[in-house]
Amino acid sequence: MTAFQIATLVINGLVAVGTISVAIAAIWGDALRSPKLDLQLAQSNPEQTTADDRGAWFYHLEVRNRRGWIPAMNSRVVASSVSKRENGCDNLRIDLPGLLPLNWQWLFSPEPVRTVGPVPVVCDLGCLIEGKGFRLSLQKEPQNFQGHLSKSGELELTLLPIAHNVRPREFQLTIYWSGNFPSNPSEAQKNLKLRLQPKGKYPRDRALGVLPANPDGDRSGGRPQGRALSNHTVRLP
Repeated sequence: MTAFQIATLVINGLVAVGTISVAIAAIWGDALRSPKLDLQLAQSNPEQTTADDRGAWFYHLEVRNRRGWIPAMNSRVVASSVSKRENGCDNLRIDLPGLLPLNWQWLFSPEPVRTVGPVPVVCDLGCLIEGKGFRLSLQKEPQNFQGHLSKSGELELTLLPIAHNVRPREFQLTIYWSGNFPSNPSEAQKNLKLRLQPKGKYPRDRALGVLPANPDGDRSGGRPQGRALSNHTVRLP
């Protein structure tokens, strides 16, 4: 094979590689340039503390960015649906005025959002309060909200980790409480059980109207709140 033929083969090979690269970038480029957020049960569960001057156990979620080299900007975890069943009664679906953001752990910053990079960020799910039951840790609790457990039963939530540059995925979370308040970590894991599983991508044709945070700094689930965040619609990438 002559030098000219070898050079021709090399050039043709480089052209083919370039063509394939352009095709890959056209098909999957947006996905490769976007973060990918996952939800997991936090290893710190449960955390013993106090809330409303009573004994309490906090339960947490972790938000992980599977493409941590691309930061997920203005991230939050929101509930798009809540239903509950108490004392064996029929399942009750809770009407929501919009997506309900959960609190980030130790939320003392002015804005209730986080940037999620390679390091997981912990989100408060809720707390089991002695004599009161299980309460979700919401940035803003709707008026007459019925999505808490005051007796033994189950909560079922659809959760989405969202960000301005992420197409959200839905996760199904089931919370079962025996009705007993635990006295130690072992009982806390047995008396309140969590099951989290992915559901799939959030449909592109559904807008994400997020309820604003509580403007007056009231506590919800024993955590301090951030200042108000205006209603807005998150555009899906």
